[in-house]
Amino acid sequence: MKCDESRPGCKNCCSTGRKCDGYGIWATISVPTTKEHVPVVSVVQDVIPQPRSDSPPGRFNMTVLVSLPSLVTAKLNNEELACLDFFRSTTIVKLPGVFYSHFWHELVLQASVAEPAVLHAVIALASAHRIEEESLRPRGVVSSSDQTELTRREVFTIQEYSKAINLLQNRKTEDRTASLRVVLITCVLFVTLDLLRGEYGNAMTHTQSGWKLMKELQSGNETKSCPQPEVDMSSDCTSVDESLSESLACLSVQSALFGCKTATSHLEISQPTSLFDMKIPAKFRNMSEARRSFNILLGDVLVLTQKCRSHDFRGTPYPSEIVSRQVCLQSAIASWKMAYSRSRDHISRQSTNEHNVLGVYLLRVFLSMTSIMAETALCHGRQALFDDYTSHFTSIITQTLQLLKRVAHQKMEMKARFDDGERAADFIADVGLLPFTYYTALKCRVPWIRRQAIALLLTTPIREGMWDSFIMGNVARQIMTAEEDGFFDSWADEIEAGPFDSPVERNERLKHIPTLPESSRFYDVELEMFDPLKGAGKLMLRRRKDDVEGGWEEIACPFDFSGLKKSAYSKLDYSLLFTDGSPGLSSGSGSSAAS
Repeated sequence: MKCDESRPGCKNCCSTGRKCDGYGIWATISVPTTKEHVPVVSVVQDVIPQPRSDSPPGRFNMTVLVSLPSLVTAKLNNEELACLDFFRSTTIVKLPGVFYSHFWHELVLQASVAEPAVLHAVIALASAHRIEEESLRPRGVVSSSDQTELTRREVFTIQEYSKAINLLQNRKTEDRTASLRVVLITCVLFVTLDLLRGEYGNAMTHTQSGWKLMKELQSGNETKSCPQPEVDMSSDCTSVDESLSESLACLSVQSALFGCKTATSHLEISQPTSLFDMKIPAKFRNMSEARRSFNILLGDVLVLTQKCRSHDFRGTPYPSEIVSRQVCLQSAIASWKMAYSRSRDHISRQSTNEHNVLGVYLLRVFLSMTSIMAETALCHGRQALFDDYTSHFTSIITQTLQLLKRVAHQKMEMKARFDDGERAADFIADVGLLPFTYYTALKCRVPWIRRQAIALLLTTPIREGMWDSFIMGNVARQIMTAEEDGFFDSWADEIEAGPFDSPVERNERLKHIPTLPESSRFYDVELEMFDPLKGAGKLMLRRRKDDVEGGWEEIACPFDFSGLKKSAYSKLDYSLLFTDGSPGLSSGSGSSAAS
């Protein structure tokens, strides 16, 4: 069936219950002239506000919705009501990850009451998430009845998606700003749906279109009021527009960390034009404030890294503005680190649930990775530079083990339930453990630390947006094998590492093992996924040629891990994390790099 290029969705697809993957549903918005809908910022009815310790002061978490107004629920069928209940009880709790999100915890629920298009987008996402959650049962031979039920739910998900598209098409309002906001809320929901279903290409296309709409929304706001001269990173993110921009930025950061080069251009829309325009407070008031300011810094590091990579491949010197940008960025990271150190005890005392506690330590690990990225951005393609950061990589592994202790009891319970079969990975829409663990497996050439990072990826079933721990672990192992090419075979028994080993002890004991030559190391890794859910794709690896002419060597490596996936997570013994029989963080971090 050919796409008819209708906006915001193909009528040929929507009329037959199919999902339109054609020219992008968010490219334009038609604005009819009759105003019929309630504004998106309308107050949610029948909501019991639940305070969250990591939310901005004076704000409430709207995750508990006792009952929707009868005018909203009266037109929903039983399946839609069941998915809506699942969204409130499960999706909105799990998908945001460990950090507070104004978009997920407040804005989506408010908008789902006021806007039918958002409501059905929520139901579509909840339906897909429900399928994903229930796939945690053992996967043996699928019965015909199970397959029939799965197909029915998939069709229902697409039907709800199509309903949301049709409602956006027929939405009538004179307020273009309100229309842009509604479409952007729906866009973020559909990007999350695409990621959950493994449709990464669609997710990137929709994210790119979302940024175009955000730019249009911001330009419209600037005509109404003067923009602020500086970005105050201590201010609360409570407005609709700020919430939407931050949600898109989180999605783009996740994609950029995955290696999607177009995502860095999206980040530049949300970044201040000058690092001097950023205002980092002396002390953070809560986790949301610390995380928001860190995301701005991380986004800027990713933009800087991409610009440097372009100069490296062209063989051109770094311009002075890039050098200055690095200096300013390192200073900003140092300021953030000092502010976070002053605030950490206060934020920890605010953290009354396990998710909040995980967030406190997760930011520390991201700080270690971001510091390495900023300091090595102007490396001219040289990879031996990363050997100076062994203490940082050691800290990343040590802190990752500490984080896993926090969730180990839950994982052990799941292992007991599903020990005899394969299970799917937990899915969150935000970043978590995977980016810095994969980064360590890629950039740390200390063989035992690298192997431990890969072992952690392969034995921790998590999906974080585009990131799948099983796929990334096998990708990292394939890259390591191509780089080393038997170099460490003589020390194979000594450098073999399990997921829960102590890297600190090995750093001292294995100093006699030589370092991997510069000529063997890949500078750039480009990952293209053909079938994310099955684990099929292609790697493009680049390293400097080891000859007088220079230039770059490119190696294409197709992969298909579908045959390896069965029972990949069933043999992990999380009890090995505990030396005293109980979970908890150890007193030492293993390295000063993380403090």
